[in-house]
Amino acid sequence: MKNRLELFRKQIAAFDGAADPTGAIRKGYIIEEPYQSSTNTLFKRISLRPQSKNLLIGGIGLGKTTQILKLFQIFQENPDIGIFPLYIDVSEYTRPNDIQVGTLDTIIGLELINLFENASENYGLKVDESRKKIIQEFAYGSTVTQSERSLFEQLKNSEALSILKTPSSKGVLSSYTRLTNLSTRLVQVLSSLLKDFQTKFKQTSYFLFDGLDRVDEVEKVTQAASLDLLNSGIGFLIAGAASLLYSRFINSIDNIFNHIEYRSAFDVERYEEAYLFFRTVLLARADKNFFQTDALNDLIILSGGVLRDLINLTQESIQEAYLNDTEIVEREHVEKAMLSMGRVKILCLNKEQDTTLKKLTESTLVTPTSPEEIYLLSSGRILEYGFPERRFDLHPVIRQFVV
Repeated sequence: MKNRLELFRKQIAAFDGAADPTGAIRKGYIIEEPYQSSTNTLFKRISLRPQSKNLLIGGIGLGKTTQILKLFQIFQENPDIGIFPLYIDVSEYTRPNDIQVGTLDTIIGLELINLFENASENYGLKVDESRKKIIQEFAYGSTVTQSERSLFEQLKNSEALSILKTPSSKGVLSSYTRLTNLSTRLVQVLSSLLKDFQTKFKQTSYFLFDGLDRVDEVEKVTQAASLDLLNSGIGFLIAGAASLLYSRFINSIDNIFNHIEYRSAFDVERYEEAYLFFRTVLLARADKNFFQTDALNDLIILSGGVLRDLINLTQESIQEAYLNDTEIVEREHVEKAMLSMGRVKILCLNKEQDTTLKKLTESTLVTPTSPEEIYLLSSGRILEYGFPERRFDLHPVIRQFVV
């Protein structure tokens, strides 16, 4: 009994979709993709143009964060290229939907101040307290006490952030206030910090922004990129939602970014290499013979070619197998997991969105144009495939629910 429990605990942990992707990279769970490795493409582009502005775009669960973390790791391992990567998860500072003009510049300032303080001994850096105070006032507000600021710093990297009221009603990391004018003080301080970075580190900074794909209003992302990041003169990469590509702001996006790297779902039904890639992903994490052959096939097909859904569906199937007192994952366990995931995906849809899904059972979607179609694509109910041919389809786990 104990050995069986330990086995299933091990397998559940290996397929933890909520786990830090850094751990998956370290454990060797990340497999080379068959045809759309965004990491390799972006590494070459950024190496050639360290000031370039790049957009990594795609639907939920398609591995954008993993690609960014791999990119971060590669630059760290190749310092001779002269690029110093800084990975920033915006959600560690504020709710992505609360970003406003000044938010990203302020976060950059906080990151640089923190970097300077940690590297002060090795690089002979001395943090200017006046500049630090300006950045902190923009972040947290001038009325925040030192103890409140320290508490926020302790909690910002923890799960407590999801319930934390950001400790200021005046700073740009607050949900309650909007700045009408971006102070020249912030711009000046950020410029001086970037200049100090270049002087001391002898490398070009490059900022990798994660978490902005969770912003519901597309315009907020374009404003943040154009009014904050472009004015700062830095090179940067932003992970954005698929809806950006189909919004009315597409012309603005083209003007902001030098390159758009688009990640579509893997067409595991029509492209053998994609199917084999997903099979390798499963086997890299599982014990030998832990999956019945047909169950393995079902997991791959029902994932729709979405990596996160593959991992989550597999974990749920493992749980079903344990609850049914079997030693391996069988087809009936995958079916139960599929029904559970399908129900979740159709929850909270309004009447128009539900009607749109039903129409897609009878017709082919060429390009998402309506708000409902764009929402369903961004939320993973509709999947876009880019290879071997571009097409749109319903996610396999919700097909039987749309009648």
